[in-house]
Amino acid sequence: MSMGGSAAGSCLHLFPVCYSQGIDVPDFIRPHVEDALDSQTTNLRHFSNEEIHMPFHPFIIRTILLASFLTGNLLLSPFISFADPPADTSDPAFQKALENVVEQYIITHLEIIELTLQGLQAKRQAEERERVRKTIATRQEDLLNDPNSPVSGNLKGDVTVVEFFDYRCGYCNRVAGTVTQLQKDDPDVRVVYKDFPILGEHSVYAAKAALASQAQGQHLVFHEALLASDQELTEDTVLFIARTVGLDTARLTADMKSPDIQDHLDRNQSLARELGIQGTPGFIVGSELAPGAMSLEDLKSLIASLRNQQGQPSNLPESQDRP
Repeated sequence: MSMGGSAAGSCLHLFPVCYSQGIDVPDFIRPHVEDALDSQTTNLRHFSNEEIHMPFHPFIIRTILLASFLTGNLLLSPFISFADPPADTSDPAFQKALENVVEQYIITHLEIIELTLQGLQAKRQAEERERVRKTIATRQEDLLNDPNSPVSGNLKGDVTVVEFFDYRCGYCNRVAGTVTQLQKDDPDVRVVYKDFPILGEHSVYAAKAALASQAQGQHLVFHEALLASDQELTEDTVLFIARTVGLDTARLTADMKSPDIQDHLDRNQSLARELGIQGTPGFIVGSELAPGAMSLEDLKSLIASLRNQQGQPSNLPESQDRP
């Protein structure tokens, strides 16, 4: 059996198109491809002649083998001739020849390693996004309705934005105005604040003070003042800001010692770990996790997308801060 073909230089450009369009591969080729895929690693000799052990993505093997067959074996010669299919693909000579083809091709086309790694990274990122979506779905009650989590905006809003943040995080400081403006622009948004102090003891102190301020009905004004401060948030600074916004600091420091507050922070830490949140800020809108300091436009876009999915009208404004 012989197969005519075009120049070897064009085969790998043609192959991805052929493969994606579902062109059938001759039956006698299939066993050789599957046999090649059984090998998880091969020894690649780089230009320095150092031996590198690395896994090869099946796409590489398929590309080399099938493209060669589809274009007349020019890529494979003089290593392998399949004018007649080999009777035993486990034959050491056949396997060695195949390894030589792969080795030579990879050495002269190192960019395919980069493409394969990029594809693997994209696949893992997609898998992680799906895992996070499922976690969000199973942790809705903790995300949206934890009675210890401060809430602002429209308490009956049709969309809830959840923010994980740290008062000493510079990016959280920058995005604070965005969250405030969002609530002014959109009267149907509800915001849930998840204290996630990851930047040391002063972060924990500020978070406990903010949570304790709920008992005095002053959380939102205190929260925004802490994030707007350009001073280092030491204990003295936190208490100074508390007095400035009208809080009773003696009561505040006493309330901060409640074990419920530490328990709440521990639950937030656990929830963040489950969601894969490793830094601040982090936003959740619907089933989407958006890490980083988002722009007002991006936040509004996420909200609009969720509303389109829900297909429900906005509620009447009811803006207030929950104690």
